[in-house]
Amino acid sequence: MKMKKINNIIRFILVLAILGVGCKKDFLDIKPDKKLVVPETVEDAQALLDNDIMYTYSPYIGEVSSGDFNVEYNRWLAFPLIDRNAYIWAKDVYEGSALNDWNYMYRKVYYSNIAIEVLGEINPAPNERAAYDNAFGSALFFRAWNFYVLAQVFGKPFNEKTAGTDLGIPLRLHSDLNITSTRSSVAETYNRIISDVKAAVKILPGVGILKTRPSRAACYGLLARTYLLMSDFRQAALYADSAIKISPEIIDFNTLNASLAFPLTQFNKEVVFHQSMPNIAIFNSARLIMDADLYNAYTVNDLRKTVFFFQNAGNTTYKGSYNGSAALFGGLAGDELYLIRAEGNARTGKLLDAEADLNFLLLNRYKKGTFTSYSGLDQAQLLKLILAERRKELIFRGIRWSDLRRLNMEPSTAVTLVRTLNNQVFKLEPNSPRYTFAFPDDVISLSGMVQNER
Repeated sequence: MKMKKINNIIRFILVLAILGVGCKKDFLDIKPDKKLVVPETVEDAQALLDNDIMYTYSPYIGEVSSGDFNVEYNRWLAFPLIDRNAYIWAKDVYEGSALNDWNYMYRKVYYSNIAIEVLGEINPAPNERAAYDNAFGSALFFRAWNFYVLAQVFGKPFNEKTAGTDLGIPLRLHSDLNITSTRSSVAETYNRIISDVKAAVKILPGVGILKTRPSRAACYGLLARTYLLMSDFRQAALYADSAIKISPEIIDFNTLNASLAFPLTQFNKEVVFHQSMPNIAIFNSARLIMDADLYNAYTVNDLRKTVFFFQNAGNTTYKGSYNGSAALFGGLAGDELYLIRAEGNARTGKLLDAEADLNFLLLNRYKKGTFTSYSGLDQAQLLKLILAERRKELIFRGIRWSDLRRLNMEPSTAVTLVRTLNNQVFKLEPNSPRYTFAFPDDVISLSGMVQNER
């Protein structure tokens, strides 16, 4: 009976979400099926947030565009239109097609808002306070998380000088589908992410019962990510430190069997918050060809070279997903936290602390007895190493796109991405407007919001 009620609630929400895309008169005139159950209890709210859509669809379009891999021309021709266009940084990526990276993320925001509103009407009894707090904190976190990932794709990169006027994303804070969406500024987008997470961190447990549920550690990790993108490196390091104190685990890659198809397991001890990307064709090992320069940056004693990659039909491809499968991991893990803390400390002059984090991570990534710890590096040397390790360690996690957007603002770390297909060369220049994806065409036509420049 419990599962039937949960499924009916989800069905009710989906009906509302689908109807809300159409005209408002139609939506208001249609009466929901009597079999559908309106969520009204703490258990109902938690059921919405435990729905598998909340953790099985993380945005992937930025990863397609991030430049860490290549595909052969004949393979590229067979990919869906959006994936083909994202791969070459086309001006019009969608050509009128629906975009799941938008639709699924805002559906998750919608679920979160429903849960927040349901819980707002409940005065929990003492014996349900813990469950209430977990559900309420989770809803706030999920809303913030999805605003964050949407901002990396559809909002401009955070620039302190222009964040107040640069266009961010629509911040849907209510479930009422009749409220017309408007665009927030980048500053408003990031402030909302921070405020939701800071509210959530006060009521969530340190570690979740499940890796797919938000926790205090996940909150600190998301705050660390957010402040890193805002170039507030002191805060980024502080929040990464708070997360590490709760979840300090790092996998010793010497304990892994690199010969396995997927050496890293799902929900492994490094995972703080689990999300996965859809298993799309362009990331399939038969199609994805690693960028040669990036692959060669892993030295012979670096275990990531065999844990992350394997040879397939003469090409180097990827197998190192923290999802433990062919689907890419899009969540938050401990290795990222150590690298955020290292970068934050390096940029704020705490070089010994930054060195210690970098050395600790790499000691667990190299064959035993082969890694020589770094010592006595100046700030520029240390920062260069940390950024190089971010790229190597956090590959295919949906993080590189955000790093490119922020690092392109610094001339010393700006890069031009280049891909060649059928002898035609495509380039993405630093700070190009194409680092911000357009809103889907139907969203613009229905809402009248300003479209992103491409």
